[in-house]
Amino acid sequence: MALSLALAPTVVSTGRYWVVPLDTYPRMEQGGTILKGAVSPDAARQFRSFLLSAPARAVLKRYGFFLS
Repeated sequence: MALSLALAPTVVSTGRYWVVPLDTYPRMEQGGTILKGAVSPDAARQFRSFLLSAPARAVLKRYGFFLS
């Protein structure tokens, strides 16, 4: 189960979890793109900007994501 799911407010108090040490598996890089045919490219760019903002990064860290 992803750590982000284990830390979700509706789940975190219902059981236990153990974090697999980072040095035991290869790092997984994730990324995103805005498709040329996007219905609303401006909205997609705004969403991307939000995801890269300090408030969004704080939420991602709270749910166990490691950011570079």
